[in-house]
Amino acid sequence: PVPPRVENMQRLRSGETFDVLVVGGGATGAGIALEAQLRGLSVACVEQEDFASGTSSKSTKLLWAGSRYLVKGLVKLFSLSTLGNPKGACDEFLETWNMVMGCFRERGYMLEMNPHLTNWVPIA
Repeated sequence: PVPPRVENMQRLRSGETFDVLVVGGGATGAGIALEAQLRGLSVACVEQEDFASGTSSKSTKLLWAGSRYLVKGLVKLFSLSTLGNPKGACDEFLETWNMVMGCFRERGYMLEMNPHLTNWVPIA
């Protein structure tokens, strides 16, 4: 069971030493705190407001792969407007490709290494 707020505040004020202090209790901060705790570290997680009340509480929580940007990049690469500067168009597409592949690798890592935090949700 999760200790009540009063008990947590007393623990923070007691002078106890923690291995990790996470500042921010949104999706990222809570995920970091969970991962550290699962690795056997003692963790304190503090939040300015209420946990999950900030920006990350409003996000979709989707692990994004960037496929829409890849499609847009391909359409732009093969459009007539690229004839004036083909090298620039190829460079721009390569940047998009690298960004999408980075997102794809990160999503794969999360699905493989953190199955307790991730699950597939069909879009269509």
